[in-house]
Amino acid sequence: MSEEKKDKKRGIDEFIEKAITPNDGAYNRKDMIDTTAFESHQTFSHDYSAKKVSKLSKGFNVLFITAVIILIGSLLYSAYTSRKLTVIYAYQDTVSAYEFNLGYSREIMVEKVNFVGPYNSSKVYKGYHGKLAILAEAIQKYDAAIVICDEAQILELAETKYLLSASNVLGDDVNEFSDNLGVEFRDEGFMGMQTSGGINIMSTNQLLTFNKAEYITFTKKINVLGLKRNVKRFIKIYFDY
Repeated sequence: MSEEKKDKKRGIDEFIEKAITPNDGAYNRKDMIDTTAFESHQTFSHDYSAKKVSKLSKGFNVLFITAVIILIGSLLYSAYTSRKLTVIYAYQDTVSAYEFNLGYSREIMVEKVNFVGPYNSSKVYKGYHGKLAILAEAIQKYDAAIVICDEAQILELAETKYLLSASNVLGDDVNEFSDNLGVEFRDEGFMGMQTSGGINIMSTNQLLTFNKAEYITFTKKINVLGLKRNVKRFIKIYFDY
């Protein structure tokens, strides 16, 4: 083929290529020739993967934040709506811890009874001795909100800062039980309420009384979220019988 025909053919090819793929600054002949199908695939895969990872990361962050909010909400709801209440009952030589679940009705369920132990004059706990040591340890161990015991133990527990006064716990509701108040401690008011009545145990129809001990009193633990409400509920159910 003559040189003239070759030049003419090359000119026609260039015209067709430029007409079909115009050089607008984004593409040129070199790009079209040098970019392979594999390289194009790699570029597309990289861009697509980056966008996909970005979307997945955003989705995961949203799910994580939502889960944290739900978890915190559940914990707060559980703490506020919890109807658990532990009562230490100390009479003569025995001490027991009752774990109650306060129902929505006027009944109470006993979930567990823990026998703490008999009176032991050699018992020592945080510098306390005898029955006071047993009571102090039981209050701490079972996180008890109420202690039912005699006047002597109330005065000892009040001295060691384990108790709150009835008015401090019940607030204005204490006026309903003014006839039951007893055991004054210094200028802090009445530290106990005389035992009277009982509680109906759910599903057994059994009336549980604590009247052998003299007083119901309240520990320093009752300022926990929801627990003060449970203490008030227990007292109202107890004294209504």
